[in-house]
Amino acid sequence: MISSSEDDKPIYGSYAHYEVSPGFTIYYDMQARKSSRIWQPVASQLGVTFAQSLTEDEKLSTAALAGFRYTTEGNIDYRVESFYEGSAWTKAQRDLGRAVLGLAPTADNAAIYLNPGSFFSGQKFVYLSARIPDFGWKDSLTLSLRDLYSATDQTQKIQVSLDTFFGDSIIMSTGATASVGAADGELTQGYSWQAFLTTAWSF
Repeated sequence: MISSSEDDKPIYGSYAHYEVSPGFTIYYDMQARKSSRIWQPVASQLGVTFAQSLTEDEKLSTAALAGFRYTTEGNIDYRVESFYEGSAWTKAQRDLGRAVLGLAPTADNAAIYLNPGSFFSGQKFVYLSARIPDFGWKDSLTLSLRDLYSATDQTQKIQVSLDTFFGDSIIMSTGATASVGAADGELTQGYSWQAFLTTAWSF
């Protein structure tokens, strides 16, 4: 599959999935493109700064996902996925980005450091999840367990949530997310833990 981005650069992609046995599926999704609008920490004779230095880069950069999914007869859903994003920051780039922020701790630089524009905060991750329906009181809840793990610095983002429906149109979700690992890692920036309660409805 070939498409184009907003700056008319070609994007090459492919996707495949295969059902190995009932309930067990393996799959992958990949895209490659030239150039990137992701902010990069750049060193020069004048010092270090952030710049969108890859907008004219002709080298192909790849983003890929591969994983498997297993669904039991009771509809418990397990997933294991690995991610790679070639244009995201390496550990060396993150260290350099921290140097930029230390030299010029502005709001704009802090925003770039926390979100340079890549989908992930680093290049290599593993994602584990389990979704358990008909859980708890009167089988009225859905329990979800999620763990995003950085293969670069071994930091993690762990989430536990509970969902329940009220009637046919209202869903309420509550849970907590926690960061685990060394400070200032790919998944331990910002808050160390966060609780949430959300409600959504459809008309």
